[in-house]
Amino acid sequence: MSDQAMTMMQMKTRPGEAWGREKVFQWLCMGALIALAIFVYSPALSFEYVWDDRLLFLESSDLRPGAFRLRRIFEPILVESTYFRPVVLLTMVAEFFTVGVNSAVSHGVNILIFTINALLVFFLGKAMVRTCIGGVYAVPAAMVGALAYLLSPVNVEPVAWVAGRFDLMVTTFVLLALYFGLFGRHLLTTHLLSPLCFFLALLCKEMAITMPVLLLLLAWAKASCTDEPRPSGIWGYLKGVALSPRERGRYLAYAAAFLVYLILRAYFIPQVVHADKNQLQYLTPLTWFAFIGHTELFYLKKLLFPFMSLGPHHPFDISKFPPLKLAIGIGMPIVTAMLIWVTWKKSVLAAVFLMAVLVAFLPVLNIIPLTIGGSIGHERFLLMPSALAAIGLATGTGFLLERLRASPLEDVSAARHKRMSLYVGVVILVWIVVSGINARATLPLWGNNYALWKWAYAKYPEDGYARFMHSVTALDAGYVDEYLSLVELPPSNADDALVYSSYLKGAGRCEEAVHILKQIEDLKGTRFTKQPVYNIQADCYLRLKQYDDALAVIDKNIAQFPTFTTAYTLRSLALYGLGKTDEANAAYEEAMRRVPPTEHRFWKEYREGFLESIKPSAARP
Repeated sequence: MSDQAMTMMQMKTRPGEAWGREKVFQWLCMGALIALAIFVYSPALSFEYVWDDRLLFLESSDLRPGAFRLRRIFEPILVESTYFRPVVLLTMVAEFFTVGVNSAVSHGVNILIFTINALLVFFLGKAMVRTCIGGVYAVPAAMVGALAYLLSPVNVEPVAWVAGRFDLMVTTFVLLALYFGLFGRHLLTTHLLSPLCFFLALLCKEMAITMPVLLLLLAWAKASCTDEPRPSGIWGYLKGVALSPRERGRYLAYAAAFLVYLILRAYFIPQVVHADKNQLQYLTPLTWFAFIGHTELFYLKKLLFPFMSLGPHHPFDISKFPPLKLAIGIGMPIVTAMLIWVTWKKSVLAAVFLMAVLVAFLPVLNIIPLTIGGSIGHERFLLMPSALAAIGLATGTGFLLERLRASPLEDVSAARHKRMSLYVGVVILVWIVVSGINARATLPLWGNNYALWKWAYAKYPEDGYARFMHSVTALDAGYVDEYLSLVELPPSNADDALVYSSYLKGAGRCEEAVHILKQIEDLKGTRFTKQPVYNIQADCYLRLKQYDDALAVIDKNIAQFPTFTTAYTLRSLALYGLGKTDEANAAYEEAMRRVPPTEHRFWKEYREGFLESIKPSAARP
């Protein structure tokens, strides 16, 4: 068909027909994203609760029916932390009250939220491309960005790990706040829904604090695409556009939302922030700055090359900063600033997106050292920054497609740019395909605690934390020989001694276990609270038929840690041992109200076995 005939056909195409085809294509892309999310992540439906999931959602009984306590959702999610995340905890409460404790449901909810996030990336990318270059390539360009986000291996962790819901939900509400704030057509969306989503995001995770800055940057990116006159420079933009009388009300609404959040937080958690004191003792101002630089490098490498070094643990030794390590850390922020400046000279739009991604990193850059088990960072912290990067990728893909269509082949320079654009497009597609394969291959490693930490130990066999966690999970999984091959005996620290006492208890050497536990006088600074010490002590006393000692330890445990479930079941057994049948029955009923229904059978059989083992004179229920 000749070019003239093609032009005539395009002229005869009615606008409504073109709009209809675009809508059909959009729905097909959305369906493909949903189907791909199900295909890649559906294996997670068979996964167990892993890592902190048990501590947060199973051991803590006051999020479930029978022992629910409303104030619990406003309290720190971990002991000695300042994490204030009531909206996410409220979803767990709703889940537990509706369908009970079911890991398949929990993982299914995570997959659903992540799929919604991918769709939000798609819509934000489409809107940004439409603003910058028109609607011709808006849908395919947005699809590229959404695919990159959906299939990036760094996003496996928050989907496959139930506790990753904090990162999933803060990303959801931040993306909604950005969409309503950037592309809302009415005051209801820009001045009410966007600030409301910002407020809900803050109640999901502290990373949301960067949202108003992200909105300013993306609004600047959006403004850079229009032909309307606009102030130049950051201050000119802020004064002339972002903080104009028309926009001022919106930012006052964001400020009001943030103020309400601070009031709520201060009421329930007086301490503003917490830092890892073990790390602070090693850091000087210079090494602290270098640590921040290395954290930035870690996240940028994960974002661009997510195919290697994946896992739940990324150790970084902050006690030693040799010259090269120090120089790299100090130089990284300087190199980043230069990169932004050079990019700015080439493309304001690209520079603004780069700044937006870096701003999204700020809360996890170890400016305040994070308490994350000796890791420099985690992949789940990339969920929100990677969404912004994907929106930027969608916008860049729109320009790339426009260049491929518009460049005349007879122009040598234009032809060279066209070939370069084609090469870039191929690289992007290969990146997406490799990411998807990697994500699907990585996912099963999150299936259970043993597989997870065996993987981490295989990557970092010299790291103490990885070895420790692998030894703990191997013992819990029943791989006793593997546990013994991982530890040095006798144990040289309180952490290893605690796990070794658990091994001795399982081996029937309860007197030795009690002796070791009595030697653990101070657990401050270790990976444990005293709660598991009390549990192992109590269980050993029960096996030794020292029921008064067991009850004393259990009551001390409940007084200090009233939300943990195991102590309540052990208390009922101690009372049975003492012959206090009525009290024991009542204690057992209370314990079953606190214990997840999935564990009722285990504790019922455990009690029956205990009652068979005690002396005949003890009372039966």
